[in-house]
Amino acid sequence: MQAGLLRSDPIVGALIVTTVVYSLLCFLIGFHLVITIFTIFLIAGNAAVSFHRLFFKGRFFRALFILNVLQLVLFALLQAQMFHSFGHHHYEYSHLPGWLDWFGLTAVHFFKAADFVDFIDAYDIELLSLKHRSVQAGIILFSMHIIVDVFLYGAIRHLLAMPDRPLFKAFIDSLIRFFKYYRIPMLIGVLGLFLLCLAAQCFDRGSSEYMNWFNGHFWIIENILITIDFGDAIQIFGWSIHHIKLDFTLATLSIIFRLIIGSYLLMLLDSVLLHLTGGFGRTPAACEEIIRSPKTSQLDKLVAVNSLGKYGVESQHALPVLVETLMKSGVKLRQASFDTILRIGNPAIPELVKNLVKSDRRCEKLIREALENLDPHWIKNPLTHEAIPDLIASLSHEDHNIARASKNLLNEIEPQWNHDKSAISAIPSLTARLKDGNEAEREAAAAALGMINAQASKTVYSLARALGDSSADVRDQTAKSLDRIDPDWRASGETLNAVRFLANRIKNEDSSGKRGIAEGLGIIGPAARDTVPVLIDLLNPLDEGLCESVCKALDRIEPQWRKSKAAYQKVDALAEWLTSETCESFDSVFEILGMFGSGASGAVPVLMKRFAEETDLVSAAAAKALNRVAPDWKNGPRSEKMRGLCIEKLSSKEAVIRMKAAEILGRFGPTAHKAVPHLKKALSDEDMIVKRKAMEALKKIGV
Repeated sequence: MQAGLLRSDPIVGALIVTTVVYSLLCFLIGFHLVITIFTIFLIAGNAAVSFHRLFFKGRFFRALFILNVLQLVLFALLQAQMFHSFGHHHYEYSHLPGWLDWFGLTAVHFFKAADFVDFIDAYDIELLSLKHRSVQAGIILFSMHIIVDVFLYGAIRHLLAMPDRPLFKAFIDSLIRFFKYYRIPMLIGVLGLFLLCLAAQCFDRGSSEYMNWFNGHFWIIENILITIDFGDAIQIFGWSIHHIKLDFTLATLSIIFRLIIGSYLLMLLDSVLLHLTGGFGRTPAACEEIIRSPKTSQLDKLVAVNSLGKYGVESQHALPVLVETLMKSGVKLRQASFDTILRIGNPAIPELVKNLVKSDRRCEKLIREALENLDPHWIKNPLTHEAIPDLIASLSHEDHNIARASKNLLNEIEPQWNHDKSAISAIPSLTARLKDGNEAEREAAAAALGMINAQASKTVYSLARALGDSSADVRDQTAKSLDRIDPDWRASGETLNAVRFLANRIKNEDSSGKRGIAEGLGIIGPAARDTVPVLIDLLNPLDEGLCESVCKALDRIEPQWRKSKAAYQKVDALAEWLTSETCESFDSVFEILGMFGSGASGAVPVLMKRFAEETDLVSAAAAKALNRVAPDWKNGPRSEKMRGLCIEKLSSKEAVIRMKAAEILGRFGPTAHKAVPHLKKALSDEDMIVKRKAMEALKKIGV
């Protein structure tokens, strides 16, 4: 296992062995100037190899981790060598330091280096009495901080890109989202609290020489510089540009302020590193994430796309985002995506083929060009057949152009595609979408099932049920698909089962749903004959649109429905409705009775009563219904009797009765010619209204 660890990277393995052997020799040989120089070069070499593997190769492995742990040992050795070879004045100590002290000093500064927001220094926490004093010793610690910080940044970034670290990545992502959404309010809050503290201390005479508005500005600048200071030079060399003494409150505000500024700095650093390395060291997954992010600049995306090209076939999992970039991006990014796809090779064929139908003409030309470059005979390539399931799924796309293009491409790839197992396996999802999708999806699913006609006979029931859809477009498309699947589908047992289902469902639907089901049953035609009583029962005077749809459906299902028992019962119910004192829908009832035609002859007496007793508008509607129910009703015995009664009433002592009689006679038109002498006599009536009604009646009669 140890040999395998070292063989994972021979150079790193060699450096580990060299570092271990050299460290042991240092304990035995002692301290010398030449040894100190060699330690410096060994640290630099280890760091260079580590950074190359992390940022240019995109690799992080156990041997690399061990090498960087050994780096801390070398830094402890270097500081001991500095102390013994160059003088004790480089360090401040309470007793002569031994090896444990040097390792302790190194450990303390490791934690300080890992402390990105300088928590330890902000709260002035003392961890060790051994401290550096000279610039040279400070440079050693500064170098250590730089190496540790860069290594930790690269390691964490690599861990975030690893797919087998979901919990760690989820935790970091949640932190990133938190700072992303709340850093502006937090920044405003921190600065506001700082200004309050500044104002409070400015009014405190005892601290006014340390805390003033001028120093307050420098506090903000210094905290920004501390955040940017990746190697902690400000803390190591004890630099400061203000004289504010940090208490607990200001130290806490400083930490929060640095966290917020650090979130901006990390985004900038990530972008700079991406360009400096040219995308080297980024895993394909990390590059894919950069391309997908809407906040990434076009330049960063370009670098990430080119980086994917360097991985070749290893980048094939990023093909969806590459093809999307090829279709939707600018010229440079599109060309880079094109080149990267070609470097990935034939594994890109299925992804290109399935997106061929979703592109505009310009992109379609580009995708076809890519396919031709990958394989001039791509249409016959076995990899092309891997796109068949996706193309079948596109048959139910909301966009009719995409659905049509998918069908054409399927026919081009495999003329017998509808016998493919992918087509059969797509039927359940299509029938589910036919039931639960939105209007466009339902229509597309119906069309797709019609295209898979060779294997879709089992879907007749689902399609027949869909004839009751509230959308006319869905119903029309469903009917076309059924005709394509089986010209005799109306006579099948599946259709009869669907009819029973629709007949039960229609009772619980709203007006729009009832109308859709009625029209769907009308499409089914005579096979839905058993639903005639249910449909007749739906004729509601309060819903004229529904009545119209129901009557049209009934005419298609059973032309003689008006003479059915259910029709006569409905006529009796409507006639009774007309006699009700609370009836307010005369026009609608008249319209429905008119639809019944001669089948509503039983309602003629009630219609004639309303013709004679109501206003002109209602009377005209009643006459219209009577004309459809009994075209010769004005010449019938009931009309003749009514005209005779009206002629008698013209001699009544009551003016209102005479007026109404004249009005009714006028409504009969020329068939009331026998009343002309009596109406002329009424022209000399003492009541002016009676005179006017008599004159109007004569005009209607034709005199």
